[in-house]
Amino acid sequence: MGDAFGRQALTEAWNQVIGDFPTLSEIQLAGAVARGESNYGQAPFKNLQTGESRILNNFGAVQCGARPPCPDGCFEATDHHADGTAYQGCFREYGSAAEGATHFLKVLCLQHNRDEDPTNVRAALASGNVDAVAHRMRGSGYFEAPEEKYANKIWTNEQAIA
Repeated sequence: MGDAFGRQALTEAWNQVIGDFPTLSEIQLAGAVARGESNYGQAPFKNLQTGESRILNNFGAVQCGARPPCPDGCFEATDHHADGTAYQGCFREYGSAAEGATHFLKVLCLQHNRDEDPTNVRAALASGNVDAVAHRMRGSGYFEAPEEKYANKIWTNEQAIA
């Protein structure tokens, strides 16, 4: 499964979540984020403490908002803070790629954003500006890595997709 799989899942989810079809820049940038976070939900999430790993259909490395022990529907895996220190987090597990793509777009485009909000991630996706996407995602609390590093990751993935 690759970029065509990811684009198809995200396009169907976009229509369900947003109510229309994405523009080219919206789908490519959302895809670049999902590709970088988890290879469209198909990369295994690893618990470095136990050695266990699992594919979660989690397009955006979306966490459950809890620390271990993880509640039902979540998997304990190792993640890293911006300074590189590891921590154990609880990541959402989805029954299908469609469920994972749908929830990813809800978190990315709707969770912390309103149309009048100047930090609206969806507006940044529509602009096609990778730096604006990273800036607005960072402002929404989506990630804690350095903004420039995350923007470069999005750009690299967008170029691979294009």
